[in-house]
Amino acid sequence: VVLKSRLSIEAADRMARSEKAMISHVALRSGQMKASLLKMAEIEMLHGRTGVGAVSGSPVITVESGANDSAVVTFTDATWAPGIWAGMENCLLEVRSTGGTKRNSTGDLTLISVSFDSKAITIRGADADIAAVVDTDLVYFKGAYTNGQYGIKYQLDTSGSVFGIDNSVYALAKGQEHTVSGSLTMSEVLKGRAKAVSRGGLDEDCIL
Repeated sequence: VVLKSRLSIEAADRMARSEKAMISHVALRSGQMKASLLKMAEIEMLHGRTGVGAVSGSPVITVESGANDSAVVTFTDATWAPGIWAGMENCLLEVRSTGGTKRNSTGDLTLISVSFDSKAITIRGADADIAAVVDTDLVYFKGAYTNGQYGIKYQLDTSGSVFGIDNSVYALAKGQEHTVSGSLTMSEVLKGRAKAVSRGGLDEDCIL
């Protein structure tokens, strides 16, 4: 993960003239950069290699003048995570089919805005790239498709070899999931917990 940061000429001048200003600016900027990196690390630990959102329905495209169009892309309820998108305007994205085919083959897609109430983002890119995005596609940060770490969701959902262990052969290596239809109740939590306990795991207190 690479992060770039900028300082104004005025700030740089103050830093050159004052040790106190130098310490103040560096501490503030490095603190902000660390927070950004920690956010990306958390996203990767949860969603790495699985995408940060699945498209729900056909995107609503706005045809704009020039070579670029924009589209409102709505996510499924199960993959919408508002914390991922807060403050991410202007970040670069890519969209792929569930099979891995890259939709934006012409260039990058840029995040324009986020609608938290609608569980949707607005993206802009080349006309052909925007038109290629369809229902069930997966959204990734640029370059994350094959370079991200294997997040918890990937480890739970993948059937077959994970970290060199075939979970179709070794049952204890396979993630256990429990589907909840409706509200998450204590009863459903205990049903999910029972799956882990029955396989010899979760033999101590846990926090949900």
